[in-house]
Amino acid sequence: MRKQAAMNIVAMVVVVAFSLPLRVALAENAAESLMRFKTALTNTDPSLANWNPSTNPCRGNWAGVLCYNGYVWALQLDNMGLQGQIDVDSLAELSYLRTLSFINNNFQGSMPNWRKLGTLMSLYLSDNHFSGQIANDAFEGMESLKKVYLSYNSFTGPIPGSLASPRMVEVGLDNNHFSGAIPAIDSQNLQVFNVSNNDLQGPVPPSLLKLDPSSFTGNKALCGGPNGPSCNPPKPPPDLEPILHPLPPPPGGRKKSSSFSPAIIAIIILSILLILLLLLLLLLLCRWILFEDDDDDDGDDGGVKPQQKDMMSPLPVGALSIAIGEAGGRGEQKQKQKLKQNEMTMSPLRGGPASLRIGASPSPQGLTGASPSPRGFTGASPSLAGRGEQQASKLSFVKEDRQKFDLQDLMRASAEVLGSGSFGSSYKAVLVDGDAVVVKRFKQMNNISKEDFHEHMKRLGRLKHPNLLPLVAYLYRREEKLVVLDFVPNNSLGKHLRDDGKRPKEWPKPLSWESRLKAIKGVARGLAYLHAELPSLNAPHGHLKSSNVMLDRNYNALLMDYTLSPIVNPSQISQALVAYRCPEYAQTGRIGRKSDVWCLGILILETLTGKPVDKYMGADLLKWVKGIVEEAEGRGAMVFDKSMETSKRSQLEINMLLQIGIACCQEDLDKRLGLEEAVTRIEQLQE
Repeated sequence: MRKQAAMNIVAMVVVVAFSLPLRVALAENAAESLMRFKTALTNTDPSLANWNPSTNPCRGNWAGVLCYNGYVWALQLDNMGLQGQIDVDSLAELSYLRTLSFINNNFQGSMPNWRKLGTLMSLYLSDNHFSGQIANDAFEGMESLKKVYLSYNSFTGPIPGSLASPRMVEVGLDNNHFSGAIPAIDSQNLQVFNVSNNDLQGPVPPSLLKLDPSSFTGNKALCGGPNGPSCNPPKPPPDLEPILHPLPPPPGGRKKSSSFSPAIIAIIILSILLILLLLLLLLLLCRWILFEDDDDDDGDDGGVKPQQKDMMSPLPVGALSIAIGEAGGRGEQKQKQKLKQNEMTMSPLRGGPASLRIGASPSPQGLTGASPSPRGFTGASPSLAGRGEQQASKLSFVKEDRQKFDLQDLMRASAEVLGSGSFGSSYKAVLVDGDAVVVKRFKQMNNISKEDFHEHMKRLGRLKHPNLLPLVAYLYRREEKLVVLDFVPNNSLGKHLRDDGKRPKEWPKPLSWESRLKAIKGVARGLAYLHAELPSLNAPHGHLKSSNVMLDRNYNALLMDYTLSPIVNPSQISQALVAYRCPEYAQTGRIGRKSDVWCLGILILETLTGKPVDKYMGADLLKWVKGIVEEAEGRGAMVFDKSMETSKRSQLEINMLLQIGIACCQEDLDKRLGLEEAVTRIEQLQE
């Protein structure tokens, strides 16, 4: 044993000794490769002026260079006016490169040979001056490629067939000069395929008919689409129809029609009755099995329903420890549920959150553990935390300059439950150094792959705006995702609008008109930023509501839970995101960019009236809006929150904001305000 342990230690030392120089060498190679790439470009100053070959690209904050664990992961060189040649050979030396984005530059000429970047996952070339035909095999062999955007260029010829990959998720080819037929694409993962405003012809493949109808507009010779002409050929004129002469009757007169004997009829009827009886027995058997399973589950969980179990998950430390320490596999699911019930005992405390004790090990007599902390909750047991350390993955931070912490820090943190929403539970965790973070558990995201989730989180990490609550870190697990955010002590706009008797003394009671308008302006600015930065998404926010608008100490709005639609399970997205409560989804089964405007209008009306909207869905939500409109027309200022402090000078501004909210909630999309106009009108209001 000692000999084996010594050999293991020697092996670890050798690995560390060789890995550190290798990592440094890779960083130096990355700098050299990027500098060669820059040399082939023109007009690089001042955009790429801080690319210094003597510094590490991942530590020197090189413009547009995004890193992960010290390796160059993406290049985002958008809106820089770059020209010249794209040196693909230099980029091929970056073995960890997964995303390239050159949106809105001045690149010209034919398509570069991207096949040399075999591990590339996302390619964004929109708004340039590329031209010419793209080879049919231009993307062949790029097995990791999932997103390609070539919009607003001057490409010609047929759409390359190599884009018809079963792994493809998003393809943007709109506003070019592509011609010919759309290739047959059979991808279950495809969510976006925009070929609008080209010169395509022929039928739209059946596999693409489920996509947004606007993706095929602007192609005069295209047929078979949701809004296009039919592909059926017209009937020939009557004078060209062939004349069919009737055949003479068979000799011997008309043939007698066949008929069944009574015995055959009886056999058929008995067979049908027997089949129906068997189906009935099978149905009863299935119901019996289901009820038996339900009884077993109720016995295991102490009669607690799944919804109640989620609400009763009282401690972030324990919940996170179990979630992080779980081992994959369906066979362990019941064991994990039992562990949650056995290891957690909850006792309500008057005037505060529930306290929890986590034992060192489950036993029939009960568990003993740490006593409740005065700050809310105590940390996890050593055995549970140790198991989490061994089995869980590392937290991934989206920014390199962020102060890091690990899962063990979260497990040791004092914590409290903040609430449970449509996605799962949220917890506040106070780390050892005193910093507070929020840990959110997301359950409706178990269909997305690790690579796609990682890429989307990095995409969110690049977003930066004063009215967005930035992402700090995340953890990928197949059944559940964890997202870490900074804690905002002033809570949400929704909490401030509700007087539930639990408001802290330092909060203004209630919000003044000035504070409400300030919050709405911040929401509008943050929403406009998301729409500008994420043009490919139908509803870039998708989950805008008062409980997702945090307020900082100065009552500036911070948007939260934004841009979740690409990673939520498609079968659960309509129940999870509030953008799917808009009338156009009820009418057409689709949402669009104006669905975020609808949510903004609902938020404005809720903020001005103080009337809760959380429980309303679909047609009931329309009635809620119409009720406010009718009350405003009949009772005037009586529709507003009576506790809101106003003045005669502000009454006109309040009424103007109300009309903006109503215009954002128009059921007819053509009458509903566009986001740009709504933001402009909101900005004109005076506090």
